[in-house]
Amino acid sequence: MSLAALRDSQATVLTITQTAAVLEDIEGKRPDERTIRRACERGQLPCVRVGARLYVPRLALLELLGGANPSRTDQWPDP
Repeated sequence: MSLAALRDSQATVLTITQTAAVLEDIEGKRPDERTIRRACERGQLPCVRVGARLYVPRLALLELLGGANPSRTDQWPDP
């Protein structure tokens, strides 16, 4: 899934696999899904746990990546 597709999506949450695909589109290299899970568990990436599954809220991920505002799609958020 690309950042543009993520912006256009109506999904509320993304799976860990979908999140990895978005990050691959941005970075050019797909992160290991275990890395994403660890980031969620450490509170570095917003997530929602439903049973044993983790989901990443779409709007929170867009905000984190700076893609919530279409005019900032090519910029990372300020630290």
